[in-house]
Amino acid sequence: MGFAGEDFPRAYFTSLIGRTVDLEATRRLEAEMDAAVDSAGSPARARAGGNGKGKAAPSPPANGQPQRGGKGAAASPAVPGGSGESEGGAANGEEKDEGDGRTVYRWHVDSLMGGGADMDVVPLMEDGFVTDWDLMEKVWEHAERTRLKTKLSDHPVLISEKPFNSSKERMKYTEIMFEKFGVPAEFMSKDAVLACFSIGRTTASLVDVGGDSAVVTPVYDGWVESKGIVKSVLGSSALQRYYLHLLEEARGGDPIPPLPTTMMKAVGSLRPSLAERLRMDVARDMLALAGRTSDSAFEADAPQFSSIPSVPFRLPDGTEVGIGMDRFRVPELLVNTSPLTEALSGGVGSGQDPSPGMRLLAESLSRPGFGMRPLQATVVESVLACEREQQAQLFNSVVLAGGGCCFEGLAERVKAEIEQSLDAPSTGWRVKVLAAGNNERKVSTWLGGSILASLGSFHEMWLSKSEYEEHGAHMIDKKCP
Repeated sequence: MGFAGEDFPRAYFTSLIGRTVDLEATRRLEAEMDAAVDSAGSPARARAGGNGKGKAAPSPPANGQPQRGGKGAAASPAVPGGSGESEGGAANGEEKDEGDGRTVYRWHVDSLMGGGADMDVVPLMEDGFVTDWDLMEKVWEHAERTRLKTKLSDHPVLISEKPFNSSKERMKYTEIMFEKFGVPAEFMSKDAVLACFSIGRTTASLVDVGGDSAVVTPVYDGWVESKGIVKSVLGSSALQRYYLHLLEEARGGDPIPPLPTTMMKAVGSLRPSLAERLRMDVARDMLALAGRTSDSAFEADAPQFSSIPSVPFRLPDGTEVGIGMDRFRVPELLVNTSPLTEALSGGVGSGQDPSPGMRLLAESLSRPGFGMRPLQATVVESVLACEREQQAQLFNSVVLAGGGCCFEGLAERVKAEIEQSLDAPSTGWRVKVLAAGNNERKVSTWLGGSILASLGSFHEMWLSKSEYEEHGAHMIDKKCP
């Protein structure tokens, strides 16, 4: 999130968020509910601490573990936030076993360690879609107050969206912006179009490698060609999980320590979701330090790889390891998925009990609607699905975007692989792969939005509040097709 005309965002939020149980607020809420039951004519339950059926009243969950019941989620009073939390309105409630209690959660937006060892890590978005709208509102409120330090009601708002976003999702965004935040105007634009704008293009094949997936979107004259959208599961999370699998094998099956030894002794144990996320962060840091794409196909026995000097890296527990061939082996998955396929068939399909890392990797790659193809294959499939007269321009402008493709040498390797797949000299097509610097590549969608919203003529495109009040949220589909 940020302001039009600026070079970088003011606020960054990941698609994951921390959640802990506020025991004090939970006890207070249960006491209020007991008092309400007492005043309704059930004094025995309140005095005995039971539920009127011979059962004890539900107590706050031990160690912050939420208890789930059969009546779904329900709203609860807001609780004040602390360090790294969204203060004022940072809590949600959830039904407990008996249906007459609530669990009050505290959400940790800025730091995954803000809630301590008892924190769960839950998704805020998956594959570009919001999983919890109430929680998303809390994040926006937090950013509005602590990062932007201005009211959204004072500014028109430009929202980026996935090219396969549904009309229902778009209307939900629109309703929240006008009804909850009172913005004077709103516009929604496809993230692929904005990423193309960030590099000065209106026609391009946009390759967006994010955390959950890699999506290739053809953009022609500023419009998305929906028939050419191709999705793959090979996002940065898949690479990190594969790397964790390799590290586990190298350590004889021992998982990577998520925290320093002294800290682990102090906290005892971590929630599984938090431990996994912290290990993923270790793999991410190792790849960011040393990962790069080789000029040619990776072969472990080849001299240029087997003799490469390792890059030292210190794990959270103080152990120093060397990053050797894996610095090429892991990024290679973006252009050659064979090692990943072999690892999955050997670790999951072999009938043997797979390692925890391999099990998590297999689960993350099993998503309907997503293939597991290398980048060059998705680009070729995407472009060839478009009209014949568009294909030459789309091959001549392949744009890499997203934090998952920030490996040195990736643009050159993708270009070579596409040319080989097409037999480019015989077809006459010229392949050109463009990539901004790593910092710009990570925020290319935001940069494109900053450029678009700062144009003097752009104010004519907004959906105004008066138009929303007159026609309703469905007007967003007409103003922002």
